[in-house]
Amino acid sequence: MSMTATPLDSSRPALVDFIDLPELAFLSVTGRGAPRAAAFAEAVSALYTVSYSVHRLLKQQQGTAPKVRPLEALWWTDDEDQQRLVRAAAAGATATMAGDPATWRWQAMIAQPEPIDARLVAQALHPARAKRVPALDSVRYIRWTEGRCAQILHVGPYGEEAPTIARLHAAIAEAGCRPRGRHHEIYLGDPRRSAPEHLRTVLRQPVEPAEG
Repeated sequence: MSMTATPLDSSRPALVDFIDLPELAFLSVTGRGAPRAAAFAEAVSALYTVSYSVHRLLKQQQGTAPKVRPLEALWWTDDEDQQRLVRAAAAGATATMAGDPATWRWQAMIAQPEPIDARLVAQALHPARAKRVPALDSVRYIRWTEGRCAQILHVGPYGEEAPTIARLHAAIAEAGCRPRGRHHEIYLGDPRRSAPEHLRTVLRQPVEPAEG
């Protein structure tokens, strides 16, 4: 199943979908710390700079180009205390994700649909570097197969995701599955332009059969 958009009904934010994702291409930057810290902001700026550079180059070469995709991020932590908080939120035992965001690790990404490939990204990096954007040298072109996933649409502030995460994990258990891999978020809204209560975020969790 080729995914160019998340197949969610925005009028039913509590609906959990199970999907199978093939190998997809991304621009990616990996780092650590809070999402409001400078490192994450610089990563996002670099990803969009290269993505728009690729878009312009492809349009020059072929006359058309797919839209630049939204920002995505994988989130995880190696800190045991923070891991306990994440598990508590997934189990519905807490309505907040309080903790130390400085311990978080992340991989920020923007999907690169066909016909974008590694060659085109390499070509686009040259004009992108002229803008002297921090973190540009950290941008990597990767291909990744996420496989079977469950996902749900969260509407509202990022800091209020815990109840939605709990619904997602409850549906995973009810389907006879268990989480695997890293928590995945796709940001459909722009916090610079949308009120927090109107932000739309796809929360995605790779899964595997509970038995086996």
